[in-house]
Amino acid sequence: MIPSRVIGGRYVLLSEIRYGRMGAVWRAEDRLTRREVAVRELQLPAGLAPADRAQFRDRLLRDARTAGRLRHPGIGAVHDVITDDDIDHVVSELIEARTLAATVAEDGPLTERPATTVGRQVLSALRTAHGSGLLHRDVAPDNVLLGRDGRVVLTGFGIAAALEGLPLPAPFAGPVGYTAPERLAGAPASAAADLWALGATLFHAVEGAGPYERATAAETLEALTHADLPRTRCRGPLGSVIVGLLARSPQGRLSAEQAAALLDAAAGGAASARGVLTWWRWSRRRPPIG
Repeated sequence: MIPSRVIGGRYVLLSEIRYGRMGAVWRAEDRLTRREVAVRELQLPAGLAPADRAQFRDRLLRDARTAGRLRHPGIGAVHDVITDDDIDHVVSELIEARTLAATVAEDGPLTERPATTVGRQVLSALRTAHGSGLLHRDVAPDNVLLGRDGRVVLTGFGIAAALEGLPLPAPFAGPVGYTAPERLAGAPASAAADLWALGATLFHAVEGAGPYERATAAETLEALTHADLPRTRCRGPLGSVIVGLLARSPQGRLSAEQAAALLDAAAGGAASARGVLTWWRWSRRRPPIG
């Protein structure tokens, strides 16, 4: 804790909430509004060229503006992007929550009902973002917040896009086990890739680890590329969503609309998704597309 530190002459850091790949997330007070906010520091590696730092900052500002215009309970409000001591910071709504990763590590895997709630709310947030032309690119358990009030929030919009293409060491690239296979093969970011990452995140939620998680990043990459998808203990609509989103081929993957129908069914009964389930079972018997 650094009680005397002030970011940008405005945000007084009060305490550290958690520490991520690029630095700390702080509880802070906005001197202007007197409200508490979250301040996320984004420390780039030393030695990065000034042009690359400027590119990162420009991209971050662009996507932060887009995210700031989104109005959805599953997307934390972005208030400000500010540079202090040559480190960029995103100032956003303060949410009293633990990450999904921390929750699973501390309490064990989620049961199907809370996992379904996580899936519905994160998917709804993604559909809102995708509808505005904003991709997330880093959907993972560390970026899903589970609020004390039951709210589920997807954080980190714009950060992965700002980092893309920069010469960065591996830790900045994000967990490989939550990166869609086509992205690892060089395909551009897409809504379908975000959905694959949601499937991997839900697998982690109910199983306690990602579907292809291994001891090292290299082993995880090998498994993601070549290993069969392990079975999940979930059955019914939630299990179908996880398996359907984790299809290796984007063309064979569940769409957001299909996944939403199945998750609605998991939350409120199977009748509302019988048609989608029928389609999914039929589609699994077809030869792979592409």
